[in-house]
Amino acid sequence: MISCKISGDIGDVVYSLPTIRALGIELVYLNYQNKYKLSGIGKTKFSEAGAKAIKPLIEAQPYIKHVAFYDGQATNYDLDIFRSVQKDLTFQNLTYAIARTFSVDISAVEQPWLSVEPIRKEKIVLFNKTDRYLNHFIDWHSYDQFLPFAAFVGLESEHKKFCKEMDFNIPFYHTENLLQLAQLIAGCDLFIGNQSSPYAIAEGLKKNTIQVVCPDCPNCIFPRNNAHYDYYTPIPQKQNNFIEL
Repeated sequence: MISCKISGDIGDVVYSLPTIRALGIELVYLNYQNKYKLSGIGKTKFSEAGAKAIKPLIEAQPYIKHVAFYDGQATNYDLDIFRSVQKDLTFQNLTYAIARTFSVDISAVEQPWLSVEPIRKEKIVLFNKTDRYLNHFIDWHSYDQFLPFAAFVGLESEHKKFCKEMDFNIPFYHTENLLQLAQLIAGCDLFIGNQSSPYAIAEGLKKNTIQVVCPDCPNCIFPRNNAHYDYYTPIPQKQNNFIEL
């Protein structure tokens, strides 16, 4: 069985999956003990909790046979080398950077690389806003039209802060792991958020998305018809091209 190890963070693991699939890797080791130097805007480390949260999502993919935690096992591929091979990851698409490192055709990125059983809820729009990768040129009130139809996914602390900032209470959809999160995102009509692991999942599912792009680190841009990228506060009448409200 062809194997690899990868050290996260969570979004990087999601963005590595097209390369994992293209290389025929069936055994994935999650290495949350790696000591690579922190860089970039977010500067968070892959934790044991994060590895446990993403493990069920990776296991659910039909091209993966087994997922385990790394403890020195020999592997065929070390996916972490993209950090040293690729230059200036702040401004290049992470998924393409990982694919290029291993000479994988980037067409592998253009099709969905995540598949899950959707969970359809009453609210058809999902929001996520993290404290990482913020864009201070965007007024999130430009998305007010979606709030009556929306719920929030991510962390409960993020939800409370979002509702306070928006002066509008929307439901919080709690999830136990990233598989459950992916199922909720798969069941929604539109995902709106900044760069985060929930956004990475929405991209892997190729959902209708609006990304609030961090101008200091625009490394999650995927050119496709049903993805919109806001660098500045959008013109309201041009904002909704995806769904009927």
